[in-house]
Amino acid sequence: MPGILGALRPVMLLALAVVFVLLVAFIFRSCRSERASPGGAGDLYVPPDSGGAPTSFSGLASPSGGVSEADFMDIPVLMTERITQDSVEGVAVGRLNPDGTSYLVAGTDLRGTRRSLGFRVYDLEGGFLWEHLFTGASYRTTQAGYQAGGRYIVASAVTYGEAGVVMVLEANGAHVFERSFDGWAEAVLSDDGKWLALFNHRRRTLEVLGPRRYSPAWSANVGSGAWGLFTPAGDGLLVCEAGRARMFDQRGQLMWSQDIPDGGRWNAAFSPDGRFLAATTEDPDSSVYLYSVTDGSLVWKQFLVTGGNKHTAFSPNGRLLVVYDVGKHAAIYMLDAATGEIPWRFYLRGREDATLAVADLDFAPSGDYMIADIVESTVAEDAYHYYHYLLRLTIDGRALWVSPLGGEADVDIDVRHGLALITSNNPLDAYGNVENTITLLRFQTDAPPAGGS
Repeated sequence: MPGILGALRPVMLLALAVVFVLLVAFIFRSCRSERASPGGAGDLYVPPDSGGAPTSFSGLASPSGGVSEADFMDIPVLMTERITQDSVEGVAVGRLNPDGTSYLVAGTDLRGTRRSLGFRVYDLEGGFLWEHLFTGASYRTTQAGYQAGGRYIVASAVTYGEAGVVMVLEANGAHVFERSFDGWAEAVLSDDGKWLALFNHRRRTLEVLGPRRYSPAWSANVGSGAWGLFTPAGDGLLVCEAGRARMFDQRGQLMWSQDIPDGGRWNAAFSPDGRFLAATTEDPDSSVYLYSVTDGSLVWKQFLVTGGNKHTAFSPNGRLLVVYDVGKHAAIYMLDAATGEIPWRFYLRGREDATLAVADLDFAPSGDYMIADIVESTVAEDAYHYYHYLLRLTIDGRALWVSPLGGEADVDIDVRHGLALITSNNPLDAYGNVENTITLLRFQTDAPPAGGS
């Protein structure tokens, strides 16, 4: 017997060593998804796999009366500062809190062999604050994002049969509201957080819940792909559908309705004071309209050009209106909000084999400049590749700097606080596992020094 034990001892020691290594690996794997690990704070951010120097852009700002070659200018490159960088396992999407205090990461949560859907909230140094996981193994997808200026998080989880749950939580995690649904649902909060609109896309219904803990206020039938937007004061709800837009008051009474040409859909935004509504149409109408919110009367109409997504944004004082991602050159149009006149247009010229788009744009709180998320796409070996840049524009159409963010990623920007959150686009490793990188950046919010970066 001692001889047998002596012979087995090396095998037993080897087995124990293997178990120990696997246990350590499991603990490390689990802990890495349990809490964020800040790294590289204060360093300049260099996008991974940039392939050398970023694209050299040229910008063109042109008055509505014509194009001048003298308006061409080279745009200096300005690098951003990396605040923190973390790794998370599973599918993920990151969103910044508009109040500049936190961010969330929503998607798949993997802990050993357990898979859950939900989201986690972190502070700006990458420190874990709290999380919410949806119970039940049948959920296939989840969404979460900040609304009402960052005071609330609206989250949902859906099964393959499009049954699920939608909930509202305070930014500190306190539970506010929860509702189960049958059919894909979307929730929209008013800016003051008092009103909640629930769109059920399968049943094509709208339910509006009001003050006193979201008690039922009114309901309506809606068309395919309907979405809504509350007025800044929360006293009205714009409902947009294919071929039609309707404005309702707090009681659910129809204030006015507008037909959308060619059965198209609107991209729309309210002016900061809530008096006007700007809306763009799809091709071939391809125009921007300004309406009175009170009665839906048309203030002015301006034809743009065909192509692009044509999103809108008002300046903080409401005097300027930007329409961005216009036409095949992804132009940025500046309009006088009172008259619809176009003081200038701006577009970028990148590589000859690339297509550009303006994914997002917003004004700084001062109204002195704008920050845009520019996406450059190229095709290689039957696959599309996307690369993001930040672009800073003055309100008179001058490009101050461009900053490379990296490719194959989801980007969320907060112009007010000079933050950008980059989430890698669910890359697969050699074993088919998904591990995402979440990077929080700070970009320059004051003017760069003269002469470049």
